[in-house]
Order: sequence, then C-alpha cells, then structure tokens
Amino acid sequence: MKVVVKIFLVILIAAVAVTVTILALNAGSNDNGTSTVTRGVVISEVMASNSGAYVDNNGNYSDWIEIYNGTGEDVDLSRLALSDDENTPIKWGFDAGTLKADGYLVVFMSGKSSYSDISNGIYHASFKLSASKETLLLSNIDGDVLDKQSWEDMDKNVSLGLKDGTWQALENATPGFPNTEEGLTAFKESRAVEDPSILITEVMGSNKTTITDNTGAYSDYIEVTNVSDQNVNLYSMGLSDDETDPMQWQFPNVTLAPGEQFIVWCSGDPDLSDSDPKKGTHANFRISTYKETILLSTSDGKLLDKTSITELTSDASWAREYSDGSPSSTFKVSYKPTPGYPNTDAGYSEFSSNNKVAISDIYISEVLTSNTQKDFEGDGSYYDFIEIYNGSGEAINLKDYALTNNTGNPAKWKFPDISIKAGEYKVVLASGLTSSESSSKNYMHATFKLSNEGDIVALYDPDGNLLDRYNMGYNPTDVSCGRKNADDVSLYFYTDITPGSANGAGAQGFTETPTFTVDGGIYTSTQKVEIKAPSGATIYYTTDNSTPTKNSTVYTAPITVSKTTILRAMAVQEGYLPSYSTTATYLMNVSHELSIISIVTDDNNLWGSTGIYDWGDQVTEEYKNNIDNFPYKKANFQQKWERPRLLKS
Repeated sequence: MKVVVKIFLVILIAAVAVTVTILALNAGSNDNGTSTVTRGVVISEVMASNSGAYVDNNGNYSDWIEIYNGTGEDVDLSRLALSDDENTPIKWGFDAGTLKADGYLVVFMSGKSSYSDISNGIYHASFKLSASKETLLLSNIDGDVLDKQSWEDMDKNVSLGLKDGTWQALENATPGFPNTEEGLTAFKESRAVEDPSILITEVMGSNKTTITDNTGAYSDYIEVTNVSDQNVNLYSMGLSDDETDPMQWQFPNVTLAPGEQFIVWCSGDPDLSDSDPKKGTHANFRISTYKETILLSTSDGKLLDKTSITELTSDASWAREYSDGSPSSTFKVSYKPTPGYPNTDAGYSEFSSNNKVAISDIYISEVLTSNTQKDFEGDGSYYDFIEIYNGSGEAINLKDYALTNNTGNPAKWKFPDISIKAGEYKVVLASGLTSSESSSKNYMHATFKLSNEGDIVALYDPDGNLLDRYNMGYNPTDVSCGRKNADDVSLYFYTDITPGSANGAGAQGFTETPTFTVDGGIYTSTQKVEIKAPSGATIYYTTDNSTPTKNSTVYTAPITVSKTTILRAMAVQEGYLPSYSTTATYLMNVSHELSIISIVTDDNNLWGSTGIYDWGDQVTEEYKNNIDNFPYKKANFQQKWERPRLLKS
C-alpha cells in the first residue's frame, strides 16, 4: 500500500512540473497576441526589412527575429516552433539547442534553414518575412501559440521590439541584447573589432578647392588607411554615414599595402567609379559638414572604426592625429588636409607638392594670422594681413576680385575699384571691420578676421574662378607664410614679415613637435619621462613654466619627475623653423574630487608691458586714476590682441 502511494505522488509531482513548464512557456502573450510582459518565452524584437543593419553568418542581410527566455529556467529549443501562418502554427521548428534563462536568441529569416550552424548557436528559418501585413507566431510543439506579433508596415533597418512593457519601433536595433540603452551599448561593443587593421583617417564634408576626383569634380571624401603590417583586402567591407545601416556602401576588390591610404569619393554616384578602384571609387552617399557620423565595418558587419563630426568649414578636414608616425585614437579639425597621405607635416608637404595649386598672375604672396609686431594704422590695433602680388607685367583693376577665409563663400570680401601695378604688392588687413568702420583708414580692410589656430585664405577673380589658396594649420604669433615667386608655389614660413615687399628665403615648415612618453596627470610615484622628436632634431626643454628656446636646456636623457612639474619642450631641425612647444603638467601626490585643467603660458603673455591682463607701459598713473577714462580703452586688457594659444595638458 505504501508503495502505491509513493508511485502516485511521483506521477502527481511530474504532472505538476509539466504543467508549470507549459504555463511558463505561455506566459509571454495575451489573448490579442500583443506582448505586454517579459515573463515566459516571447518574441522580443523583429526586423523584417534588413538592408544592412545586421549581417548574418553568410554575409547576407537576412531579416531576423529575436526570442527572449523570461521563464527563469533554461528552455529546450526543440520544444519551440515559428510560423507566419496562423492556420499552421508550426511551420519551422528548432532541431536542437538550449535557450538559457534570461537569454536572447536571434533567428535569421532567410528562408534557407540549411544555413543554420546549430553548434555555434546560429539558426536560419525555412521561411522569410514581409515588411508589410505580416504576422509572426512563436509556438510550442503542441501547436499552442506562446506569442504573436503583427505589423502593417516596417521601415527599412528599423526593428519592432518589446521595450518598457510595450511593443514599439526601435531606431537602433539590438539583436541578441535587451532593448535598452545598456543593451544597445553592449550590442555595439559586441560588434566592434578590438584590433582593427583598417581605420578611418580623414573625412572632408565640403571639398571646394582641395582636390579633384577622377572626373575633375570636387567631391567630398573619406580616407581609410591600412594600419597593420600585412596587406589587407577591402572587398565587401562597409562604409556608411547611417548608424542604422552600417553596410550602406561596400568597398570594391582593392588591396592596401601596410600604411597605404585609400580615398572613397562621397559623390553619391557609384557609376562615376573608375574600373581601377585606386583611380577613383565613388560611394552611394554624400556626407555633411554638420553632425555627421561615419562608420567602417567588416564584411560581416562588425565595427572596425567610427568617428563623429560636429561641424566643419569648407576645405577643412576631420583628420586623425598621428603619434610617432602612426595614426592615434584622436581626431581634430585640420586646415592642412592630406587626402592620400599621412596626416603629418611631412604628409602635407608631400600632398601639396604633388597637388600644387595652379596660381594665376595675381596671387597671394604673404599671410600673417597672429600679429603683435606691426601697428599698420597707428591706432594700437595689430591687425593680421593678407598680401597679394601682381606678376602679370601690366596693371590690373581689382574691382570685384575677392578674398575669403571660407571657400564655401568665395565673395566674402570684394576689392574696391582700385588697380594694382605690375610687380606691386597690395596689403589687405584682416580686421573684420565694415566699410564704414574702415573708411578713414590707410589700408584696405577685409570684413573677416583670421585665426592662427588654422584657417583657409583664398583669392577669386570677378567670375568666381579660384586664383590662389592657402591651407594653414596653427601658426605661431608673428610668423607669416607665403610664396617666393609664381614659379615656386610651395608655402614657406617667415619670422621676418615683409608686408608690401618681397619675401625672403623662408623655411620649409616647422620641426615636428616633440612628444612625451608619460602623459601629464596626477601621480603618486616618481616618473621617468622621455622626450621623442624626429631623427636629427635637437630638443630643448624647461621645467619652470617658461617657453623653451634655443637657450634652454638640451635634452640628453630621461627626465626624473618627483614633484609637481610643468614640463615644456621644443625641437629644432635644419631647414625648418623651431617646432611648436608641447606641455605636460605632472601633479604629484595631490587629491581632488573635481576635474583638474592645467593652463600654461608665459607670464609676460598675461602681465607686464605686453600682458593682456595688464595696464601696459603706455598707460600713466594719472590715466588710471581718472574715472572719466573708464573703460580705459588705452589699457592692454581692452586691446583686441592675440597671444600664443594656451596649452592644456
């Protein structure tokens, strides 16, 4: 009798267990088929119009669905089936596999179940989905519907998913991950390649005068570079400006050698491509200069690289910085674009040499973007200047010739009715003054200013034809750049400015800025800092906050930093001007809850006779003490002066 009771209890317990399992599998839907909870096994996301958002294991853009297991226990997949026909709830079933508790499973709706790789958790259903008027059912093997989803229309690369308890459109799909911001981040991280061999190295969203494509047009461009030590074939890799469609455009069959660059012209017309990809390859999309994101992906949709642009002016590029001759992780706005070359001073020189501007008889002969030496008008305003030269052999009337610092606006400032003689130099002050403000001045005044952080200066004729153009990066104060003559269109740099007359010999450029092997920051132990510079360059450094010069200490060995120190260094190389100084602040044994920013500049830039925070030597005590002189326009702190940029570390 006891034995019979025990057997009955075992059967009863087993039956209860089966009932609980069935209830758990059915807990994901309600009577109308709309998922409102995440208990049970449910359909958690669907994409029925995948044209590049997610790539399957065969490199195809199959539609897909995602199933979530909210039962709290592992589920045997062989007990589940899918269908798009309510009259036939079991159209395709899982042969085997397990869906872990709280796990997600993606099923590709390719219509080719033979593509499945069950051992690696990859499933392909035997039917496809429609983006319009479709119903999807998830059932158990008994034909009981566990979940059902229907839609009238689904946009391309937009998924429908269960989020915050409701079924809604998701602009950012998260196949295999929760439909949350955290899930999106995790999905993106799962698709990123840890050590990419190809990187985006330069983007130009408004190419007006920089370089022409294979058709002779000024198309915008994206440059990628092989950063590995092996040849890399780009075939079928994806390039896009749409995060929901990373495979918007795919590369042709082209191989890059180590360190080689490749330009993709973003004209929006692939038919303009040359049969030889390296002679001209065009993508099927255009790019913008404002709030643009560029993605580079592997052929199976994994993210190789991504960069976002906030805003760019015409002919300025978004360029990856180089460190020790190799691409770094950071980008910056560059006024020295180098399409097809490394983003370095040497790369710019090589690009400029191989893509020289065909200047006319009238050309820009000298530009100064940060002036503290010459007071042109004698009013205490040290304006920057642009100088043009007439090498035509005869006088030319300049009326309606134009200067600009924005090639997207060629006629930003036009010359008045004035002639320039043969062999004559004309100086235009980049003061930003209007015609009424500058009417009594001795010089012509352009209605725009220049920046020594980087700028573009261009000269156009009355018909809007480009006559000359300067692309300039950061220029030190009182260093101009210009041309020797019409036969040598290279830009040279001058510490002796010559407005109104011929330029001297000049230097080829600036010595490459030194780098430190230890970044500035907060430290609790002694640091050994090495300073790197190009071979053949001499490095000078200071530790007292002053700008290094040729009179500073010569670097010969690593520097020991054991207390709070401001380290500054510059380098000198024959045939080049001294490099820009680089700065790092090492804070030793300090503790702050707030972020720290160290701003470094020479004392005399702030105080003293030329200090921008000082009264200046030209102001008397009597002037200072007379309240009627307020706001003290003669004082240094009221002048529109520029000083060398404040260096951060």
